[in-house]
Amino acid sequence: MLHGESGAPSVRRQRELAATSRRDAEAPAACGSARRWPQRHAWALALVVAICATACEPVFIFAGGTLAGSEEPAPADWAFSRAVDTVQIETRPDDPYSVNVWGVDVGAFVYVAASDGADSRWAQAIEADPRVRLKVGDRLFALRATRIATVAAGASGAADGEGESLDDEMAGVIEAYVDKYDLDRDDNFVDGAWVYRLQAR
Repeated sequence: MLHGESGAPSVRRQRELAATSRRDAEAPAACGSARRWPQRHAWALALVVAICATACEPVFIFAGGTLAGSEEPAPADWAFSRAVDTVQIETRPDDPYSVNVWGVDVGAFVYVAASDGADSRWAQAIEADPRVRLKVGDRLFALRATRIATVAAGASGAADGEGESLDDEMAGVIEAYVDKYDLDRDDNFVDGAWVYRLQAR
């Protein structure tokens, strides 16, 4: 009689059946685990969002509240800000609201641009109260924001109090954004943005 012909499965076949049984027994657990995966990640995401919401400073795209740090007097030269891609601006002094933004320095001023203009919460807050705080790296400054008119808004020839036309000022800001952030000179978000000049209060 050949091995395994007695009607009982061979040892090899018994091992295969045992392995199949184990896989079948583990399958529901794996499916249940797969169903729990989104729940686990949802809880983790909720925890991250809660931490970001309770944190003082903005995190990535999540807005924050009061910026941490000791305020310094506004510098005469903002060139050091060129080494910092993302700055943080805090608006609404009575109920602080802060966000991460791009900023550039031109001459004695630093500028930030709200690409969404009137739809930007932080820009709306500045329109209501121009007092802001700006954090560049670890340095924090109490400043005043003034929206500058764009060339498209017909500001040609209007003086800004520094002897420079608003057209020239806006052109300098666009050039600084193009250089710092490698933007397209002819098609960039700054052209249609609400641009704010930040200076000492």
